[in-house]
Amino acid sequence: MLVFGDTNIQVTIFFTIAQNSTEYYNKVCEFYVIPAVRKKGFGKALAFEIFRRYPGKWDVRQLFAAKRAQLFWKATIDDFTSGNYQESQLSDPDWGEVICQRFQS
Repeated sequence: MLVFGDTNIQVTIFFTIAQNSTEYYNKVCEFYVIPAVRKKGFGKALAFEIFRRYPGKWDVRQLFAAKRAQLFWKATIDDFTSGNYQESQLSDPDWGEVICQRFQS
């Protein structure tokens, strides 16, 4: 449950993260916000909470064709890091072409 101000709002958001032992990066593997609560700040708030709870190096990837996901993650990571992150396009062995943001939390 996320709490905003004085209101308790129950929101369904799915996420999984993985900690990569060889590269020492935390990775967001899945992140899904149900359509009814999108664009209300819940996804961003949860992402911030995840980054705070699991400090370290982060590698966040989006499929090259997933433009909405790229916009969400770029804006969220930019706000979280105050612009202190690297972005690149990579060829992922499992997902093909991806956009990747890397930063330290």
